[in-house]
Amino acid sequence: MESVQKTCYLYGIESEAFVEQFREMEGGEDISFVSFSKEGGLPVLDLAAISHIIVSGSIPEIKVVLEFAQDNDLSMGILPLPEQPRFAKILDLPSSPKEAFRVASIPSEKKVDMLYCNDKLVIDDIRIGNTSVLKEFEFYYPKHSFFKRLGLFWQAVRQRNILKHYTFTVATDKENSYTFSALGMIALGYNNFSWIGKVLRNKLSAVGGQQTLLILSPRSLFQYFISNPFTLFVHKWKAERIPSSWGYMKSARMEISSADEPVKVVVDDLEMTQTPIVLETQTEAIRLSVGENFWENQRAEKSDRNSVRLDGVPKDQESMTYFHRGIPFFRHASTEQYASLFSNLRNEGSINSVFVILLILATVIAALGLFIDSSSVIIGEMLLAPLMQPIVSLSMGVLRQDEDLFKNASKT
Repeated sequence: MESVQKTCYLYGIESEAFVEQFREMEGGEDISFVSFSKEGGLPVLDLAAISHIIVSGSIPEIKVVLEFAQDNDLSMGILPLPEQPRFAKILDLPSSPKEAFRVASIPSEKKVDMLYCNDKLVIDDIRIGNTSVLKEFEFYYPKHSFFKRLGLFWQAVRQRNILKHYTFTVATDKENSYTFSALGMIALGYNNFSWIGKVLRNKLSAVGGQQTLLILSPRSLFQYFISNPFTLFVHKWKAERIPSSWGYMKSARMEISSADEPVKVVVDDLEMTQTPIVLETQTEAIRLSVGENFWENQRAEKSDRNSVRLDGVPKDQESMTYFHRGIPFFRHASTEQYASLFSNLRNEGSINSVFVILLILATVIAALGLFIDSSSVIIGEMLLAPLMQPIVSLSMGVLRQDEDLFKNASKT
């Protein structure tokens, strides 16, 4: 006679008080409750009698069960403990433990990807370098008053040498290598609930076959503490727009190394390691029970093509050397940026065909505005006239004592 398959609820010994409330729930008689410890390992289970697994426990205990379910192709649901609200949000589980239990008890046929760091399973995120300064200095923690948080900010300003860039090299599975300067990086997993996840919602997916690596590369303390959080807040509910000092890379495999020294790496806010590391995404690794809206939030399409954006990230040697010493309070321009700026000012401060055409067109529009006695047309002409360009070039020529720039702008 064939055995009847049941759901097996595996939980850490220290989670027994939390699990006790589910024993008397409807359908609880069809569930086998089994305790275990990470040190002692999982007990011997009759796989033929198990159709689905639920797990509650610490992060290491959840990882043990995840790997067990993956190796044996079992459907699995995670029921987070009260002190693990992040997991509930990531999996889109109800806030009520009993409602979350019902969701986690339903076997799933859909599979999600899993992220590995140096061949070790990751269930939340990976933080490389100084990516959590706001968190480490508790800048936004509600338990502190406004004045306390302000004091922590100025502490960060005084100790700005702590906030320095590292030189990273990231090699992807397409054998492309990128070297740049950054404060740190975050491998986001499929975390769609945070402010960062909301802004990058079209780049994150549990079924895309790739991992998104967010690169934080602020060029000033003002940009990091004020400008970037403001951008996140404004665009949390709007279309995707990440801060200008951020970049990202999306690939199935990434080898990350640091040039000058090993950089701290924190996995799942628990395990500590250091660079070099290898991030790999295992496609469709496990069948996972999640909330109704979880799949709707997986907007990124599956693709074999890597996606890279490093426009605002320092890549020249001068900038990498400068930011390695510490981040300035206000933005510092490199020699290359100065050269580009003055090249543009010289072009804009001289008389050329574009300038003459716009000036003639603005004059014609202004004349028409006078004939028809329309102030709005005259104002429109003022916006069209290219007079600001030589004025800015003239001002910069005076400030920088650049004789050629001053003369050309004056003639224009």
